[in-house]
Amino acid sequence: MDNFKVITIVAVVLFGAGYGTGRYLQPPKEITKIEVQEHQVIRNNVVTVTKEITKADGTKETVTTVVDKSVEKKDKQVESIVSKPAEKQWLVGIGVNPLTYTETYSVKVDRRVLGPLFLGGQYIRNKSDNIGLVTATMEF
Repeated sequence: MDNFKVITIVAVVLFGAGYGTGRYLQPPKEITKIEVQEHQVIRNNVVTVTKEITKADGTKETVTTVVDKSVEKKDKQVESIVSKPAEKQWLVGIGVNPLTYTETYSVKVDRRVLGPLFLGGQYIRNKSDNIGLVTATMEF
């Protein structure tokens, strides 16, 4: 294998490892939803009572009474919901071993089945053999 192939493969693997590390170390985005509900209740209950009193000497006296039983009530309810995105469900990987005399390539696909446990398969190919594997991976 010539040097150009080796350098290209190593560069692609390093780029992929750097990109994957950056994506893995990036904190998850949290989605915040804030709901504000405002209730305002105003009840006007004003009663005006007018009394006219006639005295024995013939004079009239008027008494006006205003009773205000109005109710003003303000409610403000703030609710905030923070949700985190769902965990990744698939892992996909490729591999190349340029350091041996026979070029070896591999492809791996895993699916999350329970919590941090992944099950999947891996296919390895070199010039003389083709190998298929069942894999179990745990995330921690």
